[in-house]
Amino acid sequence: MKNLIRLILIYTVVVLLPSRVTAQQQALYAQYMFNQMVINPAYTGSNGYTRGVFSLRQQWVGLEGAPNTQTFTIDAPINKNRSAALGAILIADKIGVTSQNGAFLTYSKSVRLNETYKLSMGLQGGVYNYKFEESKLNNIDPDPIIGGDINALRSNFGLGLFLESQRFFFGLSIPQTIESSLDLNNEDSDAKARRHYFTNMGYVITLNKDLKLKPNVLATMVEGNPLQIDFNMSLFIRELLWFGLSYRSFDAMDVILQARLTDRIQFGYAYDFANTKTGLRRINGGSHEFMLTFNLLSRDKYTSPRYF
Repeated sequence: MKNLIRLILIYTVVVLLPSRVTAQQQALYAQYMFNQMVINPAYTGSNGYTRGVFSLRQQWVGLEGAPNTQTFTIDAPINKNRSAALGAILIADKIGVTSQNGAFLTYSKSVRLNETYKLSMGLQGGVYNYKFEESKLNNIDPDPIIGGDINALRSNFGLGLFLESQRFFFGLSIPQTIESSLDLNNEDSDAKARRHYFTNMGYVITLNKDLKLKPNVLATMVEGNPLQIDFNMSLFIRELLWFGLSYRSFDAMDVILQARLTDRIQFGYAYDFANTKTGLRRINGGSHEFMLTFNLLSRDKYTSPRYF
């Protein structure tokens, strides 16, 4: 298994980092590490119990038309040994006069590789509605490339892999595999659904009985865009409080706080500081992201602690 981990590390560095990856269309999450189902269907059911997660992200506060994303996920095992699970993702994402609303079902199946490692394979499928309301822009001289309002309903599917032990995880996913035009009436339109690739990895280090440290990294690739990398370092205090810092390349730094309020409820908050290189820092009040997690199984029934 050590050779497997070494191979994963080599793959990430040698294959993914040199890759060239149009505008990112899937929603952005600062707290993805606490609900990886939003980027990888293979994560469905990995907690071993029924769980619902609601998140709200308001990006670039104070900037008119800034991105706003609301997401709800729910997943649960569907057999006695919890090797199969079903889930659902509902998402509403809006920026300016553009919006995407989607609903996806997810399924995962896991196999035990040995006493330490489990490998899960996941699939997802669903539909989303893409709207671009050019008429709200009140253009004096409309751009012919845009070509007017767009209201498109599209289907898509995705797949992923998730390798985990109690301390280590590695994920690889393509949540939406189909690339398609969103404006069939205008062949020159740039409104296209782009395929996104995600790979992430993390490891939990025990410092003492009360403190655990978890470094993790997420790489996001979209054809034609620079590779985006999110580095995160989180400290877990007495299994009650997470405190983390993230750096997202070319974009922002994040401060993240997650607190276990009860055996069933966990609350999270993240604040983004815009990078000065983007010029956004001077014209907005940062980005806020809230997360509320409902675990429908009391904590004393956990089979083992969950760190991701």
